[in-house]
Amino acid sequence: YDIKNALGLESNLEDYKTVVGQSITKNGLTITLNEVVLDKDVLIVSTTYKFKEELEDGNITSFGNVYINGKSISSGGGGSGTIIDKNTVEDVFRYTLDEDVQKDDLDIKITYSDPIYFKNKKEHTINGEWVFEFKTNRKDLELDTKSLKLNQSFELGKDETITLKEYRTNALGPNIIY
Repeated sequence: YDIKNALGLESNLEDYKTVVGQSITKNGLTITLNEVVLDKDVLIVSTTYKFKEELEDGNITSFGNVYINGKSISSGGGGSGTIIDKNTVEDVFRYTLDEDVQKDDLDIKITYSDPIYFKNKKEHTINGEWVFEFKTNRKDLELDTKSLKLNQSFELGKDETITLKEYRTNALGPNIIY
């Protein structure tokens, strides 16, 4: 499994990703933290869920709580999953970090709590906490990142203004911060 395939990228991420490869099994569910990539204020995480029971509609999920150097640092994000077989889902999630992480070497902890799945069209919870701890950095990706300050604004309508702050591009693709 390679995180770049899930992101649909052509570029090589070998120098930028951290292969975690840790698995924890509890209550019939094995969660494997595959790989992560840290980019300024985003942490992209590849996770595999393998459950002892067949997953209805291939759906199982748990939003991870991200801690960097002991501080809770993510309050949102988004992603998608891919059904591998009747018991397994691979998920890639982009956690938006509440601040730009400045240090080179970082202690990361991701905690998945009480994942949910559906059985007979009803939501069920798998009780437990899966805690992953590892080190990573963003130094190499940061060195290969190009950015351009924009500071451009335009009106959307009554009392609505969008301000484009920065254009940033690297191996993960282009981003516009607004």
